[in-house]
This record gives sequence, structure tokens and C-alpha cells, in this order.
Amino acid sequence: MNGYNSILDVEHFRKNGELARDDTFIGINNKNIFQFDPNTHDHSCISAKKYSSNPKFSCFATTQDGYFAVGSSTGEIRLFKETGKNAKNLLQGKGGTENLSRKIS
Repeated sequence: MNGYNSILDVEHFRKNGELARDDTFIGINNKNIFQFDPNTHDHSCISAKKYSSNPKFSCFATTQDGYFAVGSSTGEIRLFKETGKNAKNLLQGKGGTENLSRKIS
């Protein structure tokens, strides 16, 4: 993947996407969020949000509607409606509490 560091986590774009045959995925590393589709001719990234700072992303979870939450090792949680755009909400961490995982129901 052009210009991306190692991938920390990859999930289907929609929760339970493997059951709905949704082939679009979201991936994160420490400072990027990207969406890719293996059905494109070059398997490339189709949308990305790149941060110049390092928000230290560590985990994320998606909903059935394609919204997603991204947690960081600083304890912050960002809520997104789509990749490539800024977060709609930023929930501040509680002083260094690391987000190890997120689940949405």
C-alpha cells in the first residue's frame, strides 16, 4: 500500500460484513485510517484520512451502517461517519488510559 506504515487492525467496512458479502475493508495504523476494496483493479486504497500529528490509533470497531469508532493509546475515541473526513466527535481520554479494543452493538 503506497505510503502506509504497517497495518495495526483491519475490519470489514460494516459490522458483520462477511455475512453480507461486503468486500470493503477499513484499516488503521498509528496515524492513518484507510478504506480499501480488493475488487478494484489494483486493490488500492479508495479513501483515507491521514493525520500529520500522531494520534496513536490502536483499535476500532464498525457499525452495520458503516459508521466507526477509533480508539487511541492516549485514551481518546474518535467517532466517524466516513473515511477521508474528520471525526464527528472526539471523546477525551481519562489521563493515559489506553484503548485496547472497541466493540459496538
